[in-house]
Amino acid sequence: MANLPMTQGKKNRDIMHIFIAIIIGLLIGIVIPPGNGITREGLTVLAIFVPTLYLWMAIAPTTWVSILFLAAFAMTGIRTPGQVWSQSVGHFTFTLVMIFMLFDNCLRETGAIKSVSDWFITRKFTQGRPYLFLFMFYASNLIIGLFMQNLALAIMFVALTTKICASIGVKRGDSLYTIMFLGVVWGNAVNHIASPIAKSIPNIIIGLVNNTLDVHLSYAQWIMVGFPFMVVMLGVTMLGVRIFNPDVTPLRNFDISEFRKERKPLGKRGKIALGALVAIFLVIMIPETLFVMGVENAILSFIISQTITVWAIVMVVILCLIRVKDEGSGEVKPVLDFPAAMKDVNVGVLLFIACVIFIGGPLGAGSAGIVDWMGNIFGPIAAALPMILTFALFCFIALLLTNFMASTVVATIMFFMGVAVFVGTNIIGVDAYGNNIVEFITSPMSMAWVMIGSFAGCIGVSIPASTATTALYYGPHIEVRDTWKCNIIFLLLTLVAVVAMTPLAYAVFSA
Repeated sequence: MANLPMTQGKKNRDIMHIFIAIIIGLLIGIVIPPGNGITREGLTVLAIFVPTLYLWMAIAPTTWVSILFLAAFAMTGIRTPGQVWSQSVGHFTFTLVMIFMLFDNCLRETGAIKSVSDWFITRKFTQGRPYLFLFMFYASNLIIGLFMQNLALAIMFVALTTKICASIGVKRGDSLYTIMFLGVVWGNAVNHIASPIAKSIPNIIIGLVNNTLDVHLSYAQWIMVGFPFMVVMLGVTMLGVRIFNPDVTPLRNFDISEFRKERKPLGKRGKIALGALVAIFLVIMIPETLFVMGVENAILSFIISQTITVWAIVMVVILCLIRVKDEGSGEVKPVLDFPAAMKDVNVGVLLFIACVIFIGGPLGAGSAGIVDWMGNIFGPIAAALPMILTFALFCFIALLLTNFMASTVVATIMFFMGVAVFVGTNIIGVDAYGNNIVEFITSPMSMAWVMIGSFAGCIGVSIPASTATTALYYGPHIEVRDTWKCNIIFLLLTLVAVVAMTPLAYAVFSA
C-alpha cells in the first residue's frame, strides 16, 4: 500500500508525542532514583523501553521508532552493537516469521486457503441446520487461522461473511449479520495466539523465552496447548452465539449447491502448496511429540536439531523451484513466486518483532534488577493466593488490558510479571559494578504461565482499537453498542477457558 502524504495535523501530533516520549525517558533515567531492587542500569533500560512503548502506541510500531530503539541500546553501552543486532534482527525468530510470511503469501496467492474455507461451509450436513452451519463457519476461521497471518485472514473472512450474508438476504443491523461478524472477531483473537505459525505474538514470546530464560520453547509444545485451547474457544464461541440468540431463519435458505457452483477448482500450484503446509505441520509436530513420549533415534534427533527455521527455509526453496502450469493457464509458474511474495513481507512488522525479542535480555538481566523490582511489587500478592488464583488474577488483568492496549504490549508485560513471580533466580556471581549476576530457574508452572499469560493477553475483541483486525469489523459491519454485552460474556467465559488450560500447559512442560 502506498504511503499517504502526512497531513500537517498528524505531523504536529507526532512531534508532540516525540516530546512527551523524551520527557518520560528523562524522568525515568534521571529523576527517579534506584531502589526496591531496580538498579541504575535497570532505570536506563526503562528510560529507553517505556518511551518506545509510548511511541509504538501513539505513532505506530512499524516506523522508524523500532530502528531508533535498537540503536539507542548500542549507544548506551548496555549492549554492544554486535549484541544488539545478533539478539534482534539476527535472532532465529526474525528469520522464521519472515519465511512464514512468504509461505502465507503462497497459500493465499494459489487459492489454497480459500479452497479450504469454502470446503468447510459447503458440507451437505449443514444444509438447513443453521447452528451446525455456524459451527463449521467458525471452525473454518479457527483452523485456517492456525496457519495464516491474522490480517490476511481477517480480510478474507470479511469478504466471505459479506458474501454469505448477501446470499441469504441479511444486512447490517440484523442479529444474524452481527453475530456472524462478531464470531469471526472472536476467532481472529484466538487465532492470534493459538498457533505460532506466521503469528507475531507467539514468536515474540518464544524469542523472549529464549533470550531471557535461555529455554527452548518449541512450536510443537505451543500447539500442544494452543490447539486444545482453540477447540475450547470454539465451544465458547458457540455458547456466546446461543446466548446472543440471533434469528437464524435466513440460514435455512442458504443454498450450498449454488455456492459450490461459484467455487473455482484448486489448481496444481494450490494443491502442492497445501501439501507443503501439511508437510511443515508434520515436521513441527511429529518429531518433538515422539521425543516427549520417550522415542529417541538418530533421525528424530537430526530433525529436531535442525529446528523448524531450517525446515521452513528448505520448504520455501523447494516451492520456489517447483514450476507447474495450472489448467486453463498457458503460463508455467513456480508454486511460490519469490519476487512477488517478497513484496508482501512487512519489514516494519519484522523490525518491531526484533525489538520486542531483543528487550527480553536487558529487561531480564540480573544487573538491571527489573525482575527483582517487579517481584517485590507483585510477589506478595502471589504469595497470598493459591497458584491457580494467582493465574486467574493475572489473566483477568491481561484480558482487561488487551481490550484497550496493543496485545503485543500486554503479552510482553504479562511475560515479565510472570518471570518476576513464577521464575526463581540463583545468584552466580557479581559484576564489575557490584550488581548480582543471576541465572533464571524455570519450572513447569513458570513455563505454563508463559503460555497462559500470552493467551489472556491476546483476546482483544471489544473496540476497534483492540487489535489490528478489529477495526475491519467495528464500524464497517458491527457496532460496539450492539455487541458490548455479548463481548463481556465472551471475555468472562474466556477467562474460565484460559485458566482451565493451566493443567494441560503444566503437563506439557513437565514432560
